[in-house]
Amino acid sequence: MISYIKMTGMINLKTVNKKIYIVVGLAMLLTAGYTFAAAKIPIFYIIRENAVDLLMRQRHSISPLPREINDITIITIDEESLSRLRQRWPMSRGIYAALLKGLSSANARPLAIGMDLFFTGQSEVPEDDILLAEAMQKSANSVIVSYMNETGAIIEPEGMLAKPAAGVGFVSAPRGRDLVVREMYPAALLTEGSFKYSFPVLTYAQFRGIECRDVVREMPLDPAGGIMRVNYFGKLEDFKTISLWKALLSPDREYLFKNKVVLIGTVIEVHHDVYPTPLGIMPGVAINANIVMNLMSKRWLVLLPPWITFLALLAGVIISGGVTYRFGIPKGAAASVCLIVLAFILASVCIIYDRIFDFFGFSLMVIFSFIGISVWMGLSTFIENKRLNNMAIIDALTGAFTYRYFDLILKGEKVLIPDKNAEVSLALFDVDHFKKINDTYGHGAGNDVLRGVAAAIKDLVPASGVVARFGGDEFAAIMPGTGSVEAHAIASEMVRAVRYLAFAWLPKGAVITISVGVVTTKYSPEYMGKEILKAADAELYKAKASGKDRVSAAI
Repeated sequence: MISYIKMTGMINLKTVNKKIYIVVGLAMLLTAGYTFAAAKIPIFYIIRENAVDLLMRQRHSISPLPREINDITIITIDEESLSRLRQRWPMSRGIYAALLKGLSSANARPLAIGMDLFFTGQSEVPEDDILLAEAMQKSANSVIVSYMNETGAIIEPEGMLAKPAAGVGFVSAPRGRDLVVREMYPAALLTEGSFKYSFPVLTYAQFRGIECRDVVREMPLDPAGGIMRVNYFGKLEDFKTISLWKALLSPDREYLFKNKVVLIGTVIEVHHDVYPTPLGIMPGVAINANIVMNLMSKRWLVLLPPWITFLALLAGVIISGGVTYRFGIPKGAAASVCLIVLAFILASVCIIYDRIFDFFGFSLMVIFSFIGISVWMGLSTFIENKRLNNMAIIDALTGAFTYRYFDLILKGEKVLIPDKNAEVSLALFDVDHFKKINDTYGHGAGNDVLRGVAAAIKDLVPASGVVARFGGDEFAAIMPGTGSVEAHAIASEMVRAVRYLAFAWLPKGAVITISVGVVTTKYSPEYMGKEILKAADAELYKAKASGKDRVSAAI
């Protein structure tokens, strides 16, 4: 008995361990699938990026801005400037010449001037082009823009203005699948093999007095696309800004401009230079200011390494699934919520340190793990209950119903005979000399006989009938809608069928036989209990007493 218990315990332990291995293996496959493949699916990508945007907005509201923001001044071209200067868009280039002339004065002189303005073609007033070219020549630190169109071609500004500029950098706002600007191209490889650098890179290189290639080397670029993620720290209003008309007249030039990066650009929405960003709608000049601030502070926004993300997601999946499996669905749900809250805190801390933790992916995998384990547990419980129910009503050795189920039929708790006026026959079967078979050939042979007899009986009982094992070598068959003559014929056929059963261990010429007692009556709930069973047992006794291997029937 002790050995049996130990053996059973070992089997159960192995089964549990096997389940654990399967669950952990599936968790690893699913986590790896999301981390390295599913995260790139458009819908997942958009939701994940919006989760990062949410964290970035949260950081903007609670974290101090980088000190480098003080080295950037934005001169905005707004509606008020157009009105006060009596200009329409595009403005006279003489205005920009006057602005550059003022910025070139000794008390102003910024280290770099980035004009986020596209000067295409000649001006309506040629003298304005000459004035602007001369002002750019004198400032010697002005960067203007070229434009990258949708095909990737660079459209250059007017040559007369490009030549005296300190540099011409392209501007582009590559948008994500949800049209939000989160990335930038530091450089573009032209068809002739040369590099064209972006406007922010050129402006920052001018500010530092270094080569553009050295700037790009410092940037964490995506190897596949050569792009950099913009680390948005400030909205337009977070920067030091001054309207163009005020910049032309301001006496406080040293505070606003001296030794700083000055960016000039439009903030008027109808000029089509405004874009959705993680911090909201923002003009192009403010996006470029954020990029320049990234370059100044060396604070790059990068994803955590995939293997760290994989391990974090796997831990969440295993903890959520493990708690659900071990302690039940309510505690599993509570654990999953706690994990998601902790992941949000972790992601918030990471974004403060310019690292992106996939909060959406973690939450998705935790929820998926909880739901998956919950469904699996529910199905397992259902299957186990079905198995236990079958064990309770099906005899494991013969496949016949158990006496328990047969008793429910006799008591009317299982409705087998819907027609209350129908005849019903009950047959009791007993294997002749069964004890002798067990004693002579062993219990294995006895089990073979029981299985063979049960199969022979079930094959001949009508489809509406039920065959049950009473225990030992005794069987019963209820045959609804079967009259006495038909029941007697079926029972006789069963006796003959059993005689033809062949067993390897049975000596030549020996046969297995059964005795049968049959009772037929009109259906009656009162008679279907012990009375009919008692009557059938009496007929079985008659069959045994009269020589066995025969049928005795009461009509």
